[in-house]
Amino acid sequence: MDVFPPRNLGLAEPWGREVENFLRQENTSLDLTSQRQRNLERHMTSRDTLLERQISQLEGTVQDLQAIQRRVSETVSTDSYSETVSGNSWGSTVQVQRPQWASVAMVIAGMDNVTNQSSPWYGAIEIIASNSSPVTGDVNNNKDPVKALVSDGSAVIQSNPRIVLFSDPGGSEDNPDPTTPLYLRARGIRQGGTSSRTYSFDVAYAVIWR
Repeated sequence: MDVFPPRNLGLAEPWGREVENFLRQENTSLDLTSQRQRNLERHMTSRDTLLERQISQLEGTVQDLQAIQRRVSETVSTDSYSETVSGNSWGSTVQVQRPQWASVAMVIAGMDNVTNQSSPWYGAIEIIASNSSPVTGDVNNNKDPVKALVSDGSAVIQSNPRIVLFSDPGGSEDNPDPTTPLYLRARGIRQGGTSSRTYSFDVAYAVIWR
């Protein structure tokens, strides 16, 4: 606080005392105001630091949720397609992209609209699910998630979920090596009738990745 020199105002002494008291009060008020300002600045700095920390935590939470959402969206693959097979022949090969992290696939499939394009043969139509492109040796090896028993233009469809294991672990987000896909392929197994005749049908599948 400023120190005022001795007053020597004579008749103006009362006026000088009032002025000095007023100045002292204003000086004290100014000190209090400055102190409040410093306190506010410290509070704002602390609040800004806390807010910055909270924003950083929220950003981390959002990134975690986005990663979880991506993982969930990759957990199930679904699609459908149309196919035609003749007796003792393969249909086209369908590849289902496997997520980088997945090592197991549970395959669920179904067939519908099974019709013969001409005189039918009787036997079975299998959809083979495999970790490599299906070949003749895969038939009747319990890799068929759906089978249709066909005879005289009719079909009895049997669905059995199948588990397909992958030996390679695939890549990761840091090392995104290519992964082998899941292969689906139809196979006609003729037990009688004319092999050159064909059946057409629709296939729908769902793959649950683990």
